[in-house]
Amino acid sequence: MKSSFAPRLALCLLAVALLAAGGCAYTTVTAKERVHAVLPPVKAGLRAVMPPVVDRRVWAAGPQGTPIPDVRLFAPEITEDLRRGLVEKGLFAALPAPGDPQARGLGSSLQIEVTAFGLNKLGSNAWVVPHLLLDGLALPVFTGAAIYSQGRVDLGSYLLPSNRMGTSMTVKLLYGEGGDPLVEKEYNIQEEIEQVSDRKYLETINDSSTHGVTLSRQEGRKALVKLTQAIAGDPVWQFLPQLRRLAAVERMLKDGKPVDQVAAAVEELLPLLDTPLTYLEEETKVLRDGYLDAKARAGIINDLRARWLGLAEVKDLPAAQMINAERAEQLFDDPQVPRYQVEANLAERVIVLALGVISPKQPGTSTQAASVTTWVVPPVGFRAPAAGVAPELSPGAGRPAAALPRAPAAGPALAPLPVGLPAAQAQALRQHLSQALAQRVRGDLRLQVLLVHHAEKAVGEAWEPMQALLKQVGGAYVDKYLNTRKS
Repeated sequence: MKSSFAPRLALCLLAVALLAAGGCAYTTVTAKERVHAVLPPVKAGLRAVMPPVVDRRVWAAGPQGTPIPDVRLFAPEITEDLRRGLVEKGLFAALPAPGDPQARGLGSSLQIEVTAFGLNKLGSNAWVVPHLLLDGLALPVFTGAAIYSQGRVDLGSYLLPSNRMGTSMTVKLLYGEGGDPLVEKEYNIQEEIEQVSDRKYLETINDSSTHGVTLSRQEGRKALVKLTQAIAGDPVWQFLPQLRRLAAVERMLKDGKPVDQVAAAVEELLPLLDTPLTYLEEETKVLRDGYLDAKARAGIINDLRARWLGLAEVKDLPAAQMINAERAEQLFDDPQVPRYQVEANLAERVIVLALGVISPKQPGTSTQAASVTTWVVPPVGFRAPAAGVAPELSPGAGRPAAALPRAPAAGPALAPLPVGLPAAQAQALRQHLSQALAQRVRGDLRLQVLLVHHAEKAVGEAWEPMQALLKQVGGAYVDKYLNTRKS
């Protein structure tokens, strides 16, 4: 026995040394997404009918004995938890079911679909080293347990919490009023469990039907709490008045109302562009990217700014306008950043609606733009540098403070848009709206970036009115695009 034990012990010690020297290569290393701080709930006090949650999960199928990764929470429980949670948070004052007497007369509805809800292994943690040691030192027991469980149980993993597991949930939400969809969002919830043993997960070794049942229910409820917080804290709910106006005009465009009516309604939305955009959606996504460190986030933002200003290199940005790692770190959990993202989306929807009138052949103008979902920062309005002038990115450049209405950019005064004109004068209406839009976009580089993004889609018949609009906007950024655009 001693002669066989010594080599085995030596092999175990060698294995420990190799694991330590190699950084434990056995461990599955995966990047962890940094979790955001919970946003304060929006106390909107809405009232809406909430039908039962629709569970669209496709349950995994496999050979008999295959563990099922889906969380064992079903539509009735999910519905009950979300109804209670959203009312407790104050976002809704009531969420009755369709047959409930409280639902009578309510024209608002909240519909939720679950498309994914599962519990899966993410990798291993630091406990994997003693886990491997235990397997090596107790090799006969390890082998016996593996045979007895038909390969489902690893002794070390069974006794030690060396697994990292996570609950993931994907939910689609649709909130509408009077038949108009106002908020359409998809929420992706991730809830990680750092230390899990197979004993906790399997519950019983031989009955695979019990694997993960209790654990998935426990962790699934935590994910539902996190989902409730994400929905209730979404700043999109603070913009319902603007969303109602946008939805009404989008319906007019979709229903093919006369061009004079639609043009007048769209022009009434143009003042929504007067609020300076602090960030575009692509900037907010970078600033809140949990997989990037602060230095990387700052670098991407600075690169975007340099490209918009036509600078050859990032180092050419004025030092005062660069975002450093410290500032990027502050913005990661700044609760204002998600709000800036909503403001950028609202501005884009206004532009899309205007383009739907100015250039009816413009692709994608009849569809609703996505409504999305951190130290309050002053508005940072970009302005394109004039010819021969060094580019600047001064806070509020080209636009006044957010609290003040913006005076129109320099240009000829516009006459009120006529209403009720015959269809023969539709072109005049489009030109008028094009001029009105150009005046507002001219002073804000971020709005110009949004406009050029949609100009990229304008081809064929849609390009001529788009080109005319861009020429009215002018500026270094737009002029550069026009010079490089071939057709």
